[in-house]
Amino acid sequence: MRFKYDKKLKLLLAGIEEFLVSKTPEAVANLKVSEKAYAIFLWYDDSSAVGDFAPDFGVGVKSIRAACAETCVNRTSVSDCIWRPQQVVTGLVPRGRFTDRAFISRCNKAYALILAANETGLPLEDEGELLRPFRSMMHRVAIRLNQFKWSDLLDAAEDFVVVSVDRIGHWLAEDLKKSMPNRNFKLLRQRRLLFDSE
Repeated sequence: MRFKYDKKLKLLLAGIEEFLVSKTPEAVANLKVSEKAYAIFLWYDDSSAVGDFAPDFGVGVKSIRAACAETCVNRTSVSDCIWRPQQVVTGLVPRGRFTDRAFISRCNKAYALILAANETGLPLEDEGELLRPFRSMMHRVAIRLNQFKWSDLLDAAEDFVVVSVDRIGHWLAEDLKKSMPNRNFKLLRQRRLLFDSE
């Protein structure tokens, strides 16, 4: 299905992208994470979110990987836990929110324009395509942030990545693949830290 988006959306998304690329490193540094980190997560919402639609963030740390390996029954569930810690081992995730009201307002406006493009007004079976403009922007943010020298701010593991994924993890496999450089994706796959289907 093709959606016709308001022309203002492109400019809104460009502003959101620049904000996230420029502000995420400082926001992560403010968490003062001392444990070795394997990922920074940027979480975005589907349309079921209540309140604001601004992405928030968290750091995947070594103790999360250990807890996932200890509590999960097979490699697939371990991978799911590692890449969806905000859903599976919530209390172990150092996390934060962006509080800039202008940024939050831009995100809310972007979602309003995106959701208005569903002219039928009917619920979609999978709104991944409707949300594609926001999702693609978030993937670009992650790709750009993967170029940042995170070792200046974190004890970054050798296979450290920045990823942008939806908060629930509905599009997790696609989001992971599209938000990290190929070399990182290949390394994580070699180490059997991704899903079998990837």
